[in-house]
Amino acid sequence: MGGRELNVLSPLNEPAAARMTAGTATVPAPGAGHQAAEPGALEEVARLSGDSFARRMKG
Repeated sequence: MGGRELNVLSPLNEPAAARMTAGTATVPAPGAGHQAAEPGALEEVARLSGDSFARRMKG
């Protein structure tokens, strides 16, 4: 989620995460808005997602 909009996104993401049956993690992408349109933001979101996936695969 975008690090610049935590006050907006947290209330939206937390109920959705609570309904998921798999483990979840909400990690802010520093400096990113909710659409990750800032230069480098989408790449940071992809990196954070990949790191999370790799940790879960290792068990």
